[in-house]
Amino acid sequence: MVMDLDRAVFSGLVLNECISNALKHAFPARRPGTIHIRLCKTPGGFILAVADDGIGLPAGVVSHPGRSLGVRLMHALASQLAGRVEFHDANPGTEVRLVVEDIDVRG
Repeated sequence: MVMDLDRAVFSGLVLNECISNALKHAFPARRPGTIHIRLCKTPGGFILAVADDGIGLPAGVVSHPGRSLGVRLMHALASQLAGRVEFHDANPGTEVRLVVEDIDVRG
């Protein structure tokens, strides 16, 4: 997949924040776990997903994103890409998706 440098940088910053959050919060007390990263081209853009099999999101993180600097940062970076960040229960764990549509991404 090929995309311009600006989009790649913003996407990389979101990816870094997702991985950092998973390492920091998903596996307390050195609990073992796995982090999966997936990048998929869509008809109009791409989806970058980071999923872990950790303890899941604490209550209120998604409904009150202003409380977490990391979540606010991810939303701000996604808006620079004209995209959005989605949080999903992965049962167990959490999946965070950066969804970007309507851009030119070449296979």
